[in-house]
Amino acid sequence: MKKFIALLMLACTLLVFAACNMTECDFCGEKKNCETEEIFGKEINYCKDCEEDLEDISNGIGDLFD
Repeated sequence: MKKFIALLMLACTLLVFAACNMTECDFCGEKKNCETEEIFGKEINYCKDCEEDLEDISNGIGDLFD
């Protein structure tokens, strides 16, 4: 029983630390693990999904000028 309680407490602790980095993505509006960058003096939060979409868009725009 003590092992079960210890595992349960460990799982709860890990979930708390995993949720600490959850912020709202400035592009999709969902709460996810986001990266933060400062662009033109403003902090921008973006998630992995939006980062991939933005890279696809920038690659598409770059192809127009080749």
